Amino acid sequence: MVYGIFPVGASALPGTAVGGEATYTSAAYLVFDTFAPVFTIDSEHHVGIDTVVTDPEGKVYAHFRITPPMGDVNVTCHIGGANPGEDTTESDNQGRVEIWYAAPNGGVDTLVATAHFLINGTTYEPTAELIFVVTQGADIPLALDMSTAFAPGEFRTIDVSLSSNKKLDSPRALFRFQAATGGGSQVQKEMTLGPEGGWIYHARYRRDDNGRLEVSITAADLYGNCGEMCAVYDICRTDQYSPLDWASNDYVGHLHAPWNAVTTSGLLLVVRDSARTTPTLDDGTQLTPVSDVLGISTSSNFVAKPTLTIRHLSGTIPDAPSSRSDSRKVGIYQRQGSYWAYVGGQGDGTKVMAKVDLPCEYAAFYNESHEVIPAATALYQNYPNPFKSSTTIIVDLHVHSNVELAIYNAAGQRVRTLANAPRNESVHEFKWNGRDDAGRLVASGVYLSRLKTAAMTQTKKMVLLK
Repeated sequence: MVYGIFPVGASALPGTAVGGEATYTSAAYLVFDTFAPVFTIDSEHHVGIDTVVTDPEGKVYAHFRITPPMGDVNVTCHIGGANPGEDTTESDNQGRVEIWYAAPNGGVDTLVATAHFLINGTTYEPTAELIFVVTQGADIPLALDMSTAFAPGEFRTIDVSLSSNKKLDSPRALFRFQAATGGGSQVQKEMTLGPEGGWIYHARYRRDDNGRLEVSITAADLYGNCGEMCAVYDICRTDQYSPLDWASNDYVGHLHAPWNAVTTSGLLLVVRDSARTTPTLDDGTQLTPVSDVLGISTSSNFVAKPTLTIRHLSGTIPDAPSSRSDSRKVGIYQRQGSYWAYVGGQGDGTKVMAKVDLPCEYAAFYNESHEVIPAATALYQNYPNPFKSSTTIIVDLHVHSNVELAIYNAAGQRVRTLANAPRNESVHEFKWNGRDDAGRLVASGVYLSRLKTAAMTQTKKMVLLK
């Protein structure tokens, strides 16, 4: 059965406690993690209540305790309710005492627990009211979560863990491995309950070579509710003082480090996933995913950052007039809690690269507000071309310089000056509306845009139609 403690309240003079919520699952022994304060003893100490549920015994335990513990405290407790159990009045002489209550098999029940504290000659009697909603465990959906880590002290052994909201009936993990050099193998292992508390199960798997690993987990609770989880990992062996060169089988991800960057041998583990929610920066700026998320972990030590390259599909970049300009707004970002942070890189066609820290999660995102720093000064072809009423001209400026951008007719006469002033290194956008410096519409025909800086002059041809 499952015990849901919905409001947990405790009150007594001179203060009132704060309640909380919790759910307790079949065969679980879980501590209610909200410590509800009852009253303050002095400036440093207060009395509160915890609740604990055990099953299948069906007992609810209420723990009164003083925080931090005090010495020479005498405590007695009693309980009452629709289905009272028995009193336990033994105290550990530091203000901690336990009472238990036999929960019903279903429905709603109320437990009232009162403690009698004698502290420094003063008597306190805090009272806690706990309201239980008891539901059959078979009606609670099975919730599973899967994660991986490296086994302590075993640098080429993967520890796969499965956490559950219920006790499981012999969960199993199937490991299928496809070696990079060809050939494969598979092995099934029973997952065992770990020492962490709660329902966390583990299975370990060791590899010494490169390849692709698929882990499939099947699980069922004691009521027959079933669940499955699956994940695929790229595995790369890392050796001390040897270069690292990992690439996914479709070359979406590539990680490289020189021979002197890896100081201990181990494994590199990479799992790919899609961005489950809209990624944002910590200031709320929304990012557009253009690649999968790469979760990279390793059991090796690195003294220098490896270089991560992510290839993305150009079609995933939002539509924009200048694909060259917009592809450079793709960068590599690192997950930091619920947000993402820019690490580095500037898209070059369909790839972007940056130096990264391990372990962490990385992805390539398009950021409309990212300020591109050009690698060289250049004048790009206007768009649209030909044009009728207006066209856009993009200029890359690699260093701070005076920028002179002018429009000339086919006879070489200047008809319009779009810019003639110092500009910072960035991508600059200019528009020409088909008019001369006097504001008059010019005739249709061939025109030239000319960029002149301190270091270079460049010209592009364009066509104005009527």
